[in-house]
Amino acid sequence: PRRRPGGGGGGGGLTPFSSTRCVRLVVLRCRYVVRGGDTFESIATLFSTDWLTLWGLNIDVTTFDPPVGETILIGREYQARDGDTLLSISKQLGCSIDRLRALNFDLAGGGGADRALKAGQDVCTQPDTCTS
Repeated sequence: PRRRPGGGGGGGGLTPFSSTRCVRLVVLRCRYVVRGGDTFESIATLFSTDWLTLWGLNIDVTTFDPPVGETILIGREYQARDGDTLLSISKQLGCSIDRLRALNFDLAGGGGADRALKAGQDVCTQPDTCTS
């Protein structure tokens, strides 16, 4: 703890005090900021998908090497409806439950795949566009 000058007590010492600061951190879903050396292929490997899917999600990027600092999409956001569960979203979009949990850190633990999500909750998905 830090000490504040001029505190009471015998000896004219310092009075202990503490402070608390709260910070709200917003992490956007389905987004990745490109680092030096990244390509669509290396980013796809990082997120267990294929480069063509990422390239298709990012139609404004015209090269295979997205610019450093660019924010790209790594999936599509799905807004949960009343009664949706990880299981129902998985079945509807062809995205495994494990994949949904990997893309959504807040859904990784706590509850089974049949636990209801909050209506309006955003969920990052990577739909299986080949078979869905």
